[in-house]
Amino acid sequence: MDVNLRLIITGFLSGEIFMATEILNPKVEVTGLFDLIGVGVVKQFEEKMTSPIIGNATLMSGGIKLVGGALLHGKGGRIGNVVSTALLVDAGEDIALGLMSMIGGGLGGKTETNDPFGG
Repeated sequence: MDVNLRLIITGFLSGEIFMATEILNPKVEVTGLFDLIGVGVVKQFEEKMTSPIIGNATLMSGGIKLVGGALLHGKGGRIGNVVSTALLVDAGEDIALGLMSMIGGGLGGKTETNDPFGG
């Protein structure tokens, strides 16, 4: 079991208030131009892969990508950080567009017609 998950479970079971800062506040890391380009490439690729499943530019898709990026952070070395950062950036974009569509200032989210989360 992952150490972070074990600490979270232990914290909740013992009745203590536990802040899992590594999961709730992941750091976005880009250490150079190649990492930055890698984040852009991975973001486009994962967006195309996940759109048919969880949608795109919705609060739901942003939340799922946020959790995925936060859990992936710090795992897999440099490539893992690039993938994690790409997920977190895309999550931020999805959440912002989802919120903007709720107040009438955005383009709105789009999901596939058979999307169970609706969009």
